[in-house]
Amino acid sequence: MSQAMPATVQPAKPAIPYRTASEVSGGDIAGAFGAAIALLVLALAAAWLARRLGWMQRWGVGPVGAPAPAPSLRIEQTLRLSPRTVLYRIADGDQRFLLAETREGVQWLPLAAAGPRQEAAHAP
Repeated sequence: MSQAMPATVQPAKPAIPYRTASEVSGGDIAGAFGAAIALLVLALAAAWLARRLGWMQRWGVGPVGAPAPAPSLRIEQTLRLSPRTVLYRIADGDQRFLLAETREGVQWLPLAAAGPRQEAAHAP
């Protein structure tokens, strides 16, 4: 019995040529980091210029000229009528309202404008 000698095996040629260069160098990392910093500086400069020229206000992003006035709505007095009912006297500028809050809902009643003399006349 004689056995045939196998043919010499040669490595297959790779289908995809692999990169034989070295890994990423420090210079490549520094270049990418420098480009990112440059883009950040460019974006900040553009935002500063847009704010300075008033473009942010036009786009509705920046602050408007005068600050908004403080809201004048305030609770002047609170009166607990029962464990489940609270009465609030609310003022909005010169207007006054009564708000009754119960478990069943809320009722809103505008009050007539009362001057200091009318309030003093009703005092006991």
